[in-house]
Amino acid sequence: MDIESFAQCLQFIDLNSTAKSSLDKYLPIITTLLGTGVGFGLNQIVTLRKEGKTKSNKVDCCYEDIHELQDICKHMLRELSEISEHLERKSRPSGHNLHSSISLPLLEKYYPEISHTFTVNQRYWVKVITRKLGEVNEGIDSLLAMRDEKSLYRVSIDVINLQASFLELLKLSLWVLAGEQLEFSEEYEMLSELDISENRIKALKRLKENAEKDDSVLGLSAYKSAAAGAK
Repeated sequence: MDIESFAQCLQFIDLNSTAKSSLDKYLPIITTLLGTGVGFGLNQIVTLRKEGKTKSNKVDCCYEDIHELQDICKHMLRELSEISEHLERKSRPSGHNLHSSISLPLLEKYYPEISHTFTVNQRYWVKVITRKLGEVNEGIDSLLAMRDEKSLYRVSIDVINLQASFLELLKLSLWVLAGEQLEFSEEYEMLSELDISENRIKALKRLKENAEKDDSVLGLSAYKSAAAGAK
């Protein structure tokens, strides 16, 4: 090897050593940056998955409340039809299984956060449900707080109004769950589909007819409860 070739070899070795020294110097930094980037990416994926699962759970909770409302409406319609039968016979029921109030705690808690996941129509129906619940609870309070001196006619008006409200709530809840506006049977057919007896449906019809004719059909205003009559 001549002197020139030897000098080139030394230069190459020197450059190679410098490159290795630079790489060794920055390698920890590069490794740290890569590790941080990968870790951040993994954390983002985990976070997004958790948020997605949480969001899905909140949506499920809202649907759960709507589904429960559907069952409550069916129960209340059956109970109100039984009360109708008593009133049509000019007697006041000695007991009942009416809910004292209706609430949707999960919907109230989570819906504001995930309302955008519902369709425009669903959001509208949920708003109507929320507004209607206030009216229904007032109606229940009125019915349950009836004093003995109140006439059966006044009780019948509350029963009729509550029956109409619960029927509307039932339809709205079914629309929300289906995500579309379903077609329903005529009112009395729908009640029949809830396994409400024909006699009770007829009693409800009579109460409505009586209300439309200012109590001239049944004359319920003349009837008080047994306690009121004993005063």
